[in-house]
Amino acid sequence: MVKTQKKLMPIRIFTLAFSEETQSFHDDLVQQFCVNKRVHRIETKFFVRQGQPFWTVAIQYGIILSAAMQALPSVHGRLCGV
Repeated sequence: MVKTQKKLMPIRIFTLAFSEETQSFHDDLVQQFCVNKRVHRIETKFFVRQGQPFWTVAIQYGIILSAAMQALPSVHGRLCGV
């Protein structure tokens, strides 16, 4: 019997603080990270710590796509932000 190893997909976690000034969560870092990634799963959680609202985004991603590959239609997953 041949054992195969499962490949673990990398996960990146972002925690975004709510901005009172703009009344939004600044997701620039998340958008920038996703530019060349194929996203397999996203999980989000909202929480409040010491009266400050936060939004946590966990992104499970796979293949890192080149700029040329980003122009192709997604088949097996979806591109983050698309």
